[in-house]
Amino acid sequence: MEYYRIAQDERIVNYAYPLNITRRELVNQITAAKKDEGAALQFYVEQSYYLDWLDDPHYMASDKFKQICEKYQADLAWKPAVLANPQAMCQKLYWVLIADEVDCLSTSSEWNKDGTLKTMVLDEQKIGTRKICKLQSSLRHEVIVDLDVAESILKFNLTGIRLYKIDTQASYAYAK
Repeated sequence: MEYYRIAQDERIVNYAYPLNITRRELVNQITAAKKDEGAALQFYVEQSYYLDWLDDPHYMASDKFKQICEKYQADLAWKPAVLANPQAMCQKLYWVLIADEVDCLSTSSEWNKDGTLKTMVLDEQKIGTRKICKLQSSLRHEVIVDLDVAESILKFNLTGIRLYKIDTQASYAYAK
């Protein structure tokens, strides 16, 4: 099976991002909303260019991206968040992804001397049947998708998303 890491496209710089709030405050609001079942988040933005994926400081997906994810894995947990631009009088519904964190790094993964991950290699057996998950590691919490989800992302032309192929234990053994 092929797996990909989802990342926000860093080449796009003027996109809608929560204003007048520090990253710590944003993380605290999202953490509090996770505990409150009925809570929805609302953030003000200046830009009117909305990406389909934001990964800083928490993973947030557009409604379109969430619908794609739910077709492949219906049991994902989401929290609603509205990004509103009062000057342009527009708002978009986003969803904070609360995915399973899976310790799925293979023993074939390579680490730098400073403890950072040099080469990420996944163990397919630890991922199991999940189509979408968060990589559980003391250093990283990346969102991982399988080939089916990655193809849908490309097919539906979602914006602001980059996909990076990740080696798996089986494919990594053949590559060396």
